[in-house]
Amino acid sequence: MSRRLQWIDIAKGMGIIFVFFGHIRFEPRIQLIIYSFHIPLFFSYQDMFFQIKIG
Repeated sequence: MSRRLQWIDIAKGMGIIFVFFGHIRFEPRIQLIIYSFHIPLFFSYQDMFFQIKIG
């Protein structure tokens, strides 16, 4: 049985898309908006779901 949550997968997918768009030259205002959240989005999800498995 899968314990994956669909909204998390969707958010990760959107983050990947925003990273892709972050590497394309857009109008500076649009780039500023994308750069303001796309990397923090990944770090926040990494911190939320990081689990240390010992043994």
